[in-house]
Amino acid sequence: MGVSKFSPAVQARLARANAMIAEEADTYAHMMQAELVELAMAMSERDYTRMHDIAYDIESRAGTFDWPLVTQAAGMMRELINEGHGLCPAMEAIRDSIALMMRNDLKGMTAEGRVLLETLRAAVKRELGT
Repeated sequence: MGVSKFSPAVQARLARANAMIAEEADTYAHMMQAELVELAMAMSERDYTRMHDIAYDIESRAGTFDWPLVTQAAGMMRELINEGHGLCPAMEAIRDSIALMMRNDLKGMTAEGRVLLETLRAAVKRELGT
């Protein structure tokens, strides 16, 4: 497979799209804080549909803004919900870990973030009984 060259018009559109993503990335941490508050409320109300929707939103946006650890953590929460687990310590740990990742700016795949993620995976596996 060769490298394709884009027309100038397509290159301009890609540049505009990348600029928009970069602009949104600056406000992502603030937006995430609001989502974490909503998630905490949904968890306190045991509203699993809302919890799933919020986790999905977090999971789908985080990767776009270079937060792959957050993407994976939110995916774990959705997995627990999809498996029919009620509110459990693993879900609370996931929520708290996402907040920690945001607070400590653990973008990308940092070593400390990977350790945190592996700890979460172990908790989820225990919860799922696998």
